[in-house]
Amino acid sequence: MEAYYSELSEDYDVKIRQLVPGYDQMVGCVVDAVGSNGPSAVLDIGMGTGTLAQRVVETLGRTALTGVETSVDMLAVAEGRLASEPRIRVVRANILE
Repeated sequence: MEAYYSELSEDYDVKIRQLVPGYDQMVGCVVDAVGSNGPSAVLDIGMGTGTLAQRVVETLGRTALTGVETSVDMLAVAEGRLASEPRIRVVRANILE
């Protein structure tokens, strides 16, 4: 499984948009739904490359976010994307264990 995600992480952001029509709109809907509840913290399970996490903290000014991902390579991409955002904490874990 790790090898699969390692290979996938290299161009995941392109692939997800090709395979899931309306992906960016879907992310926007999730952010809107989360924002309507005014949370102070969000847990993003299976954060992948951090696209949703980035949109959440950009859109919801005071919200802190913890992102959980099992893949080292996906996390590397997410950490690179989110490095300048102190409200995001990234955790490597498998939620099934």
